Amino acid sequence: MRGRQFEAQLSAWLLHHLPTLSAHLLHFTLTHHCRFSCSSGHTASWGKAYPELLTRCYDTAAAGAGEEPQPSDKLGPINPARNET
Repeated sequence: MRGRQFEAQLSAWLLHHLPTLSAHLLHFTLTHHCRFSCSSGHTASWGKAYPELLTRCYDTAAAGAGEEPQPSDKLGPINPARNET
């Protein structure tokens, strides 16, 4: 029962404080000229429509010793180096 009570309290806290935390995070990124990206997996679906926004993965297992890895058909998280992201 304690686990469920904690989850309920945490959910209530997040619902109350998340907008303020998000605003502080956005303000920090804008004033410090840095970028914030969500790479928790929620953006993977964007790659189907906008693959250019995601990072290209490389197949390091297929490369031999001393060879450069070749791009694979897999996409990773959002590429924060791109201006579009």
